[in-house]
Amino acid sequence: MATKENAPGGEKTEDSSTAPPLLAQKSQLDPRRFLVFGLTWLSYASYYFTRKNYALAKTSLQDNYKISTGELGTIDSAYSAAYAAGQFVWGAVADRFGPRRVLGVGMLATAFFSVAFGMSTTFWALLAFWTLNGFVQATGWSPNVKAMAGWFPDSHRGRVMGLWTTNYTVGSFVANPLGGFFMEKIAWQWVFFGPALPVFLVGLVLLFFLPELHTVPKRNVEGSTGAGSAVIEKSVEDAAARREARNAVLKSPFLWALGVSYFFLKLTRYFFWNWAPFYMERVLHYDKVHARWVPLAFEVGGVLGATTIGWVSDRFLKGRRMPAAVASTLLLGGVLWSYGSISAQGVLPNVVILVVFGFFLFGPDAIVSATAAQDLGGPRAAAIAAGVINGLGSLGQIASGKLAPDAASVSDWGGVFRMLGVFTAVSALILTPFWNRGKRV
Repeated sequence: MATKENAPGGEKTEDSSTAPPLLAQKSQLDPRRFLVFGLTWLSYASYYFTRKNYALAKTSLQDNYKISTGELGTIDSAYSAAYAAGQFVWGAVADRFGPRRVLGVGMLATAFFSVAFGMSTTFWALLAFWTLNGFVQATGWSPNVKAMAGWFPDSHRGRVMGLWTTNYTVGSFVANPLGGFFMEKIAWQWVFFGPALPVFLVGLVLLFFLPELHTVPKRNVEGSTGAGSAVIEKSVEDAAARREARNAVLKSPFLWALGVSYFFLKLTRYFFWNWAPFYMERVLHYDKVHARWVPLAFEVGGVLGATTIGWVSDRFLKGRRMPAAVASTLLLGGVLWSYGSISAQGVLPNVVILVVFGFFLFGPDAIVSATAAQDLGGPRAAAIAAGVINGLGSLGQIASGKLAPDAASVSDWGGVFRMLGVFTAVSALILTPFWNRGKRV
């Protein structure tokens, strides 16, 4: 593969890039990159407030509306199917129209559908509104990944995106106690009403204040110091250039390997997110407070894993993401193989194994879904790359909705965890042929 010599800092890499060199380098001098980091981090973290609230309410829905376990799984699968479809749609839309409008409107919409779901009392109404919520929830990932693309040096992308992808671990961490607060202080239905408000407000902020890379101050592009001056960077806006970048990404075998690998990683992550409180109440016999708080150890491990493994790929692997992803995913398989037996030993062993579980899952998850997508797509096609990877991953999310009801019917949750361990080993094998991808030489 041909090397390139116009990477930030003058480093060569083995990857071809769709990033406009001048724009990618000059944007790194723009102080707005920190505003972009902060707003997009807050955006994707808050998406979880109107995503994880359903998992917290499953036993309440079952007890109050007589929703069966199978119907709960059907709602999960319908949400995931709509989310997967939305990934392919919104990635292309964000590359064409920019991430700001897609994110703002998407966040307002998911807040609305969360409220509508909380007001519903029948299975079909619940199914309809949560499916629609899944479709608009898909506005969150690929537009945010695109919004971040090009603002930071390629040589720091692993650590920057490792830190940035803590948004979905922190968002998931905060979502449980936030939803639980409204459930306990007002009524269980408020798990859908209360968290919708901050999502709505963040959506409004993004609509008005999120900078986009194609409007770069003239002093950063042409050296001009004229106050308030700005130009449209034609290499980004040009439709032919975007189309060429998109086609190159879609023809890359690396893209499809990342997507198939992410199928298994996302299946595992969403299985745990959607069913951990249920598993801990029904199988481990925790009370509702423990069932809500113990799973947060998974997110603690996730923050540590995403930041550490991203940093390792920059510092010690010279930009190669796949060795870090493959090694972490293989270790994750071992953790999953033993999780069922360890979690049954008590709360403390469960917390410890969940930290390790989160560490080895969120590290490769962040690399595959975000860092590698930006490496591949650059500012012009990062959204379509992230959308395809996350869309294929979301097919695994769909499958996760049916695993738990099947496990519950035969009382073999430990067998499901072992099966997930095998799946993650397959995920690692898929990435192995791309071991040296991205190496700086």
